[in-house]
Amino acid sequence: MSKVLTGLLSIGCAAVSAGCINHHVQLEAPESDAPIAERRMAYNRLQPVSIAETHITTYKMGTPVSAVRRTDYLQLQGGARVYEPEDIWPVIAQTSAAAESVKSYEDKSSTVSILNWVSAGLLTAGIGMMAYPVIHRPAPGEKRDNTLLYVGLSTATVGALALLWANSEAQSANDDKATAFSVYDDGLKSKLNLCDSDGGVSDCNHLETRKSKRGDDGSSASDE
Repeated sequence: MSKVLTGLLSIGCAAVSAGCINHHVQLEAPESDAPIAERRMAYNRLQPVSIAETHITTYKMGTPVSAVRRTDYLQLQGGARVYEPEDIWPVIAQTSAAAESVKSYEDKSSTVSILNWVSAGLLTAGIGMMAYPVIHRPAPGEKRDNTLLYVGLSTATVGALALLWANSEAQSANDDKATAFSVYDDGLKSKLNLCDSDGGVSDCNHLETRKSKRGDDGSSASDE
């Protein structure tokens, strides 16, 4: 049992350490009323190219028993790699679907961080209490008091449950990260007030004006 709890503690500590790795990048974008040339240049630099993912499949006796998908980073046209969803805040519309996913990711990541620290503390304390009666043997003729052993086992069990909860929240946070990256392009265009056109992207207001003029000139309903 102690070996299992020690393994869980190692996983918890690794998760806490991983959360401290800094992969942040600084992104900037002009406001929606900036000159169209400036906004187009920004879009060409910030537009997404691909999303890198890691797929891990666990096999037992040659049969896959579990599969994990982890979203690693968002590759931008200008060469930047976005590992942390919160880094796209400055370049997406705050009312976009991407912004909602980033907010959800941040909330869940905060919960994961707290749970990892709590589980690491409980597992450490629990294993320590379980080890104490084993290391400090009673004097000859004295009966061993296993109270601390049971308390330590209970404490470590709670820590293990907290670690499992953290893992579940981390998987949900990864789903939010994948969603944020997949709808990032729409949020970026909304921030820059750019819409798709035949020539790439153009000012949304300009396109709406042209659309309205075509309608006034008696164009078909599909152009209205």
